[in-house]
Amino acid sequence: QYFAPVDICKQLNTHFAKRNLDLRLDSVLAVGSNFRARQDVCSRTYLYQIVTAPYQNNPVPEHLKGKRSKLYWRRTKNLECQLPAHHYDLYLQVRESAFNLDQMRESLSLMQGTHNFQAFCTASGYFHYFKQPGHEDYTKTPRLEDEFVKTLDKVEITAVASPLPNLPTYQHFQFYHIIIKGKSFLHNQVRRMVGSALRVSSGEMDANRIEYMLQNPQKGFDVMSRPAGPNGLYLLDVEYTKESMSSATTNPEDLPVVTGDQCGQQDCTSHQEPVNVIDKELASSVTSVMDGRSTEN
Repeated sequence: QYFAPVDICKQLNTHFAKRNLDLRLDSVLAVGSNFRARQDVCSRTYLYQIVTAPYQNNPVPEHLKGKRSKLYWRRTKNLECQLPAHHYDLYLQVRESAFNLDQMRESLSLMQGTHNFQAFCTASGYFHYFKQPGHEDYTKTPRLEDEFVKTLDKVEITAVASPLPNLPTYQHFQFYHIIIKGKSFLHNQVRRMVGSALRVSSGEMDANRIEYMLQNPQKGFDVMSRPAGPNGLYLLDVEYTKESMSSATTNPEDLPVVTGDQCGQQDCTSHQEPVNVIDKELASSVTSVMDGRSTEN
């Protein structure tokens, strides 16, 4: 049983809009039962949007020397150096005085290519987590050393135009895009990479520490570094192999009907379920959204 991709797109967008979520679907494609959303990936591209703001350290005026007035001054003196509310969470804001583009570009270039990124991974990423058939709890197995080796095809930063160039408010800011492209990533890897580059850019850490983490991954993440904030980080693009997308279609009638019994005959494991096989539980949850009913507990 398949739902029409066009109907799924419309109903999910309605679902997102009712809950004021900043998420919309452009289109939905139906794929064959042999499609694997993770295993068939050629590359993933992450985007980090960064904005530098000219924070000022102005002294407290004489008429605001009181305790309450001084606190108000500290909270409001740099309001003109902060993005408006509708863009505040879309960018990672950095002090202009703590940002050097050349050092940032040099630090990011050190991480391009094939390296062992174990030092840029959180402790939870050291394991694989999966469910055994018939068990509710997750089982974890340690990753092999080769699984920490990742190849990054692109790691670059470029200056971009302001999203609203005609507004005087945005003339104080400089906007940048960091593009990181690779086939796969470790948990928290992108945030730690950008965070380390920002520490070098601000002069709080030397670029040699990044090289040391790449050459000695078993030593862990450098204490002088820290992960970048989550604001401004987006999964920009995912590319799949041509073979896996060869059967993609907007017409579900073009796909064969695969039942749960047939799935068992095809040796479908718990971590490799065909994305188009709809069991009773999934069909119930999808139907709830399609019918406009809330699925929240």
